[in-house]
Amino acid sequence: MRVPLRVLKLVVMVPALLVSGVLGLMVLAVLPPVLGLLGFLAGGGALGVLAAGGLEGPAVRLLTRARAATEGERAVLAPVLASVGGVGMPAVRLYVRRTPRVATPSAVVVGKSSLVVTPWLVEATYRGWITLEEATAVVLHADGRHRAGRHRLEVAVLAATTPWRGVSAVARTVGRPFASLPFMRFVWSLRGFVGAVAVVQSAVEGRAVSGAIAGVFVALTYLVPAAARAREGRLVVEADRLVVDRGLGVDLAGLLRRSGVPVRVERLQRLEHRPLSERVPVLQLAAFSPK
Repeated sequence: MRVPLRVLKLVVMVPALLVSGVLGLMVLAVLPPVLGLLGFLAGGGALGVLAAGGLEGPAVRLLTRARAATEGERAVLAPVLASVGGVGMPAVRLYVRRTPRVATPSAVVVGKSSLVVTPWLVEATYRGWITLEEATAVVLHADGRHRAGRHRLEVAVLAATTPWRGVSAVARTVGRPFASLPFMRFVWSLRGFVGAVAVVQSAVEGRAVSGAIAGVFVALTYLVPAAARAREGRLVVEADRLVVDRGLGVDLAGLLRRSGVPVRVERLQRLEHRPLSERVPVLQLAAFSPK
């Protein structure tokens, strides 16, 4: 049975919100009572404003570490935005990331009308490293992902889960040197067994509640990453479908090939709309051609 996309989103989002809330309350608890109360009221008020749709621009700039695009950058991407606007994407506020990382997407759509791009996309479009169709496909793909996974409280949730993302980033940075060690991978793979032992032992000793909490935590280490991967795959499929319907699937596939990013053959076939059966004779001819 196929899990609805909304359910996958909740599985990923709810633990992040809960952990972020606990972390936020822990920080407020160590402050003086007056400062803690003011911080709680200010945070709650800011989230309420974001949930109502206000302050989207400042929030997007802060949360994505971006700045408003210059006139020159807007001029470079004006043809791209005009082309994407023809498929229902509203007029957007364009932002450029200040310090993008290697894994940062070239373009993402956030909130109601915010498009955040990397400096590479602007420069590549200006210098002709990528064609106008390829740049349009990138932005259109970002819009397709946003349409498939969007929810009304998107910016508010993005702000509320900042503590979770910060802790996750620190954990990845600290654990990266040890992740490649075979022993660490083996220990991590045993977390289910250790969790089951903890649950049984806690139940026998009359601490069923603490055992259940530990069991839920261990289960989430399996469930949340699996749901995130499944949701990511579904969003990519939906975005690819929009790009193909627009007639830019081949352009996006060509850009992915040149970028060197690992891409599954099934996705390239989906973008190019050419099933494997149409390529088998060509592959066989190349395999048995004389040297």
